Amino acid sequence: MPSPASPYQIRPGTDADIPAVIELMRVALGEGKIPRTREFWTWKHRTNPFGPSPMWLASANDALVGVRLFMRWRWQWAGGRESLAAVRAVDTATHPDWQGKGIFKRLTLSLVDDMTRAGTAFVFNTPNDQSRPGYLKMGWQQVGRVSLWIKPYRPLRALLSMLRASAPSHTPADVATTNPNEARALLEDAEHARLFARVATRQPGYATPLSASYLAWRYLSCPAAAYELSSFDPRRGLVVHRNRMRRGLRELTFTDLVVESSLGGIRTAVANVRAALRQAKPDYAVAALRRDSSEAAVLAACGFVPAPRLGPIFTVRELARAADTPDPATANNFHTSIGDLELF
Repeated sequence: MPSPASPYQIRPGTDADIPAVIELMRVALGEGKIPRTREFWTWKHRTNPFGPSPMWLASANDALVGVRLFMRWRWQWAGGRESLAAVRAVDTATHPDWQGKGIFKRLTLSLVDDMTRAGTAFVFNTPNDQSRPGYLKMGWQQVGRVSLWIKPYRPLRALLSMLRASAPSHTPADVATTNPNEARALLEDAEHARLFARVATRQPGYATPLSASYLAWRYLSCPAAAYELSSFDPRRGLVVHRNRMRRGLRELTFTDLVVESSLGGIRTAVANVRAALRQAKPDYAVAALRRDSSEAAVLAACGFVPAPRLGPIFTVRELARAADTPDPATANNFHTSIGDLELF
């Protein structure tokens, strides 16, 4: 590794850089809960149905010292009749010996310039409390919190877990019981395609375009988590959830809930959600779903309550957004689920 006193250069990255990038992320960030593997990288940054992730690198004397990636995304609006290209600010790492030299900012703003020239409408993310001030200094705007819904089962156990000095040293991996082939067949049911189109018409603001290919990539191919997909009636709804351990508690997260806007649709989704709760037997359940009265009715009927102050903070920076598109700095213009915003 060259001396931090050496000058560094920045440039766009290529596939040839991927092994060195993965190694840098291991050195800078550790293994953590995110797998630092080529398989995960390929899933996230190359097989994403919205396109491969643009990447900028910093190097000194041919040694990699910094990396920054944006993940391509699409948002649709006007009931699914219009869509635009956006990016999500995701992976970044700076070698420990090179931190504090402005590498993160230079790489991030280089990607901002690239995406602006390419006509990308805006960049978004949900930064934590430590990184958010840096984004705000670079022109990001704080839009608001993503509203969560919570269903506690064992509140005393949850309270004791939160009061622990530290989390358990070992967290078991997610386990899914859904047969992958059955799940893919479920997604490819023609009734689901028609359901997705009907649901889109209810969403005037930004929403992720739902399709069998997108949902298969997002939930069935992800190497970092295991998801369950269920549908009692493909004409009426689809439920996606994740069962995992967090701080010694069993958490059931509903990442996507697609509901037909009818009494039958709500009843079917309620039955689906209740079945998932019975099977998982969680200590608590959480959901953050689209701004949709049918989805809210399902959660309320299943005993969830809103917890608007617990969700992540959504931020954006406009790039090349056309004037006739919804303002991304307005919280009510987004219809997002946990599936759209879950961090990997």
